[in-house]
Amino acid sequence: MNCEICTQNKFKYKCPKCGLKYCSLACYKSESHKHTDLEKSNNTEKKEEKVEKDSEPHPNPVRETTSPELTKLSQDPKFLEYLKEPIIQVNLHILFEIMQNVSLTNEYNRDGRLEIANKKLVNLRSGGLEENEYFDEFCEYILDKLYNDDKANSKN
Repeated sequence: MNCEICTQNKFKYKCPKCGLKYCSLACYKSESHKHTDLEKSNNTEKKEEKVEKDSEPHPNPVRETTSPELTKLSQDPKFLEYLKEPIIQVNLHILFEIMQNVSLTNEYNRDGRLEIANKKLVNLRSGGLEENEYFDEFCEYILDKLYNDDKANSKN
């Protein structure tokens, strides 16, 4: 299926707000991509909810038990605000898909997919080919939060 904005390339991403399929950041930011059609958004959300209910749950790539760090982050208001941002959601989804979808990477080894996801993460960070300042800020916030918590816990 092709990009719904330029119609020239295959779509790679899906807008979290309206469900529009696009191929690049240029298409995502183009004037053709606006969120004025609320009915389409509502219909897309209803369809996604139905698909989620009908589909089998994905196997959890993370440990079944929740780590204390993840629990602490999930209660942090600033972390939750970051997660509401579409660019954060898209990039986290891409990283998740790299880890889960063998057909994206042609890597059957989990460690190999982890390495590919790590390279993608490095590219999204400061100085990377796909540098995204907001995503880099999000990563720094998490690292700072985890590092400061570990440092505080080791002093006690």
